[in-house]
Amino acid sequence: MGKLIKFLFVLLLGAVGTVLGIAAIMPEDYRISSATMIDAPPAAVFAQVNELKNWEKWQPFLKMDPETVAKYSGPAAGEGAEYHWTGKKSGEGKMKISRSRQDSLVDLDLHFLKPMEGKSTAQFTFIPIDGRTQVEWSMTGKSDFTHRLMSTVMCMDRGMGQVFGQGLADLKRVVEGRDAPAAAGTGTPTGTAPAVAK
Repeated sequence: MGKLIKFLFVLLLGAVGTVLGIAAIMPEDYRISSATMIDAPPAAVFAQVNELKNWEKWQPFLKMDPETVAKYSGPAAGEGAEYHWTGKKSGEGKMKISRSRQDSLVDLDLHFLKPMEGKSTAQFTFIPIDGRTQVEWSMTGKSDFTHRLMSTVMCMDRGMGQVFGQGLADLKRVVEGRDAPAAAGTGTPTGTAPAVAK
C-alpha cells in the first residue's frame, strides 16, 4: 500500500508539473474568434453592433447573467460610445468603441474589473459576399500566468470561442428577423487556441 501511495503521489506531482510547464511556455498573446454568415447587407449587421444598446438583443453574456446591470455613456453609437456592466456572474467591467468604420469595422477597448482585472481589444469585421455579410467577432490581448494556467486546465479560450459563436448566432437571428433564440455552442468558433498576435 505504501508503494502505491508513493507511486500515486509521484504521478500527481508529474501531472501538476506538466500543467505548470505547459502554462509557462504558452504565449502571452492570445486571439479568440468566431465567424458566421448573415443573410443581410453589411449596413444592417453593422447597425446592431455599432449601437451598444442593440447588444441587449443578442449578446450572450446577458443570457448567461440576466441580472446584469448596464449603464451607457457617451454617444449612442460609434466612437466614444461606452458600456459599463455589473453582474453576479459576469463580474464588472466596461467597454468603449475606439474605432468605427461605416459598415466595415467596429473596434472596442475592454477593461475587466472584477473578479479579475484585465484589458483586451475586441473587433467586429463585416465583409459583403453576394448580398450577404460575413461577420467575425474576435478578441485579442495578453494573458498572465494565472489565465494561461486556467486555460490549460479548463480550455477557457475554446469555451469563449463557443460563447462568441452563440452571440453571432443570436445576432444573425435578430438581423434576419427570426424569433427563436440560438442554442448554446452554435456558430463557428475559430482560432480559439492562444496564438501569438501578428
